[in-house]
Amino acid sequence: MNISYPIVCLKNDGRYYIDFYLNKKRYRLFNAKKIGVDFKPNSYPDKQRR
Repeated sequence: MNISYPIVCLKNDGRYYIDFYLNKKRYRLFNAKKIGVDFKPNSYPDKQRR
């Protein structure tokens, strides 16, 4: 299995996401729904997002 280290990125619209590669496929996670957790960091106030 080939995985890159996850990086926290910021889009131009102010939303944060996690960017990483797993087996040569790119993943961008804006929330934790894919891992079964109810976590939405972009719903936090701007100063608490990162």
